[in-house]
Amino acid sequence: MILNIGRNKKNEIILNELKVSNFHAQLLMDENGDIFLNDLQSENGTSVNGEIITESTQLKTNDVVKIAGIPFNWKMHIPKKKEITPEPDKQKRRKSFFKLFKSKK
Repeated sequence: MILNIGRNKKNEIILNELKVSNFHAQLLMDENGDIFLNDLQSENGTSVNGEIITESTQLKTNDVVKIAGIPFNWKMHIPKKKEITPEPDKQKRRKSFFKLFKSKK
Protein backbone atom coordinates (compact mmCIF):
# COMPACT_ATOMS: atom_id res chain seq x y z
CA MET A 1 0.00 0.00 0.00
CA ILE A 2 1.29 3.44 -0.92
CA LEU A 3 -0.34 6.69 0.22
CA ASN A 4 0.90 9.89 -1.41
CA ILE A 5 0.81 13.04 0.74
CA GLY A 6 0.74 16.64 -0.47
CA ARG A 7 -1.32 19.64 -1.60
CA ASN A 8 -2.17 18.29 -5.05
CA LYS A 9 -5.63 16.73 -5.38
CA LYS A 10 -4.09 13.61 -6.98
CA ASN A 11 -2.67 12.59 -3.57
CA GLU A 12 -4.48 10.10 -1.37
CA ILE A 13 -3.82 12.36 1.64
CA ILE A 14 -4.33 16.04 0.84
CA LEU A 15 -2.85 18.65 3.18
CA ASN A 16 -4.13 22.09 2.22
CA GLU A 17 -1.23 24.09 3.66
CA LEU A 18 0.99 26.46 1.64
CA LYS A 19 4.19 25.09 3.23
CA VAL A 20 3.36 21.56 2.00
CA SER A 21 4.65 20.65 -1.48
CA ASN A 22 2.28 19.43 -4.18
CA PHE A 23 3.79 15.94 -3.87
CA HIS A 24 5.50 16.05 -0.48
CA ALA A 25 5.86 12.55 0.99
CA GLN A 26 4.68 8.95 0.92
CA LEU A 27 3.53 6.45 3.52
CA LEU A 28 4.22 2.85 2.52
CA MET A 29 3.09 -0.39 4.15
CA ASP A 30 5.05 -3.48 3.14
CA GLU A 31 3.79 -7.08 3.03
CA ASN A 32 4.79 -7.55 6.70
CA GLY A 33 2.70 -4.58 7.82
CA ASP A 34 5.76 -2.39 8.51
CA ILE A 35 5.22 1.32 7.79
CA PHE A 36 7.78 3.52 6.04
CA LEU A 37 7.83 7.26 5.34
CA ASN A 38 9.59 8.83 2.36
CA ASP A 39 10.15 12.51 1.69
CA LEU A 40 9.77 13.28 -2.03
CA GLN A 41 12.49 15.96 -2.11
CA SER A 42 10.03 18.48 -0.72
CA GLU A 43 10.89 22.15 -0.25
CA ASN A 44 10.14 22.27 3.50
CA GLY A 45 11.06 18.74 4.51
CA THR A 46 9.59 15.85 6.46
CA SER A 47 10.72 14.95 9.96
CA VAL A 48 10.42 11.99 12.31
CA ASN A 49 10.97 12.74 16.00
CA GLY A 50 12.50 16.10 15.12
CA GLU A 51 15.00 14.71 12.59
CA ILE A 52 14.67 15.66 8.91
CA ILE A 53 14.54 12.47 6.83
CA THR A 54 16.37 12.07 3.54
CA GLU A 55 15.76 8.37 2.97
CA SER A 56 13.00 5.85 3.61
CA THR A 57 12.40 5.69 7.37
CA GLN A 58 10.52 2.95 9.21
CA LEU A 59 7.90 4.35 11.57
CA LYS A 60 7.26 2.99 15.05
CA THR A 61 4.09 3.43 17.09
CA ASN A 62 5.19 6.47 19.09
CA ASP A 63 7.03 8.30 16.29
CA VAL A 64 6.09 11.94 15.79
CA VAL A 65 5.89 12.98 12.12
CA LYS A 66 5.84 16.52 10.78
CA ILE A 67 5.19 17.44 7.17
CA ALA A 68 6.71 20.87 6.43
CA GLY A 69 6.81 21.49 10.18
CA ILE A 70 3.10 20.66 10.57
CA PRO A 71 2.19 17.77 12.93
CA PHE A 72 0.85 14.82 10.94
CA ASN A 73 -1.13 12.00 12.57
CA TRP A 74 0.10 9.21 10.32
CA LYS A 75 -1.53 6.42 12.37
CA MET A 76 -5.04 7.52 11.39
CA HIS A 77 -4.26 6.74 7.73
CA ILE A 78 -3.03 3.17 8.30
CA PRO A 79 -5.57 0.32 8.25
CA LYS A 80 -5.69 -1.76 11.40
CA LYS A 81 -4.20 -5.22 11.19
CA LYS A 82 -6.82 -7.90 10.67
CA GLU A 83 -7.10 -10.73 13.12
CA ILE A 84 -4.77 -13.47 11.97
CA THR A 85 -6.53 -16.78 11.41
CA PRO A 86 -4.69 -20.09 11.51
CA GLU A 87 -3.55 -21.62 8.25
CA PRO A 88 -6.18 -23.90 6.64
CA ASP A 89 -4.10 -27.05 7.37
CA LYS A 90 -4.01 -26.23 11.08
CA GLN A 91 -7.76 -25.56 11.14
CA LYS A 92 -8.44 -28.98 9.58
CA ARG A 93 -6.12 -30.70 12.06
CA ARG A 94 -7.87 -28.99 14.98
CA LYS A 95 -11.31 -30.04 13.74
CA SER A 96 -10.20 -33.64 13.23
CA PHE A 97 -8.59 -33.66 16.69
CA PHE A 98 -11.83 -32.46 18.31
CA LYS A 99 -13.87 -35.05 16.36
CA LEU A 100 -11.51 -37.77 17.57
CA PHE A 101 -11.70 -36.47 21.15
CA LYS A 102 -15.53 -36.36 21.10
CA SER A 103 -15.84 -39.87 19.64
CA LYS A 104 -13.80 -41.35 22.55
CA LYS A 105 -16.25 -40.10 25.19
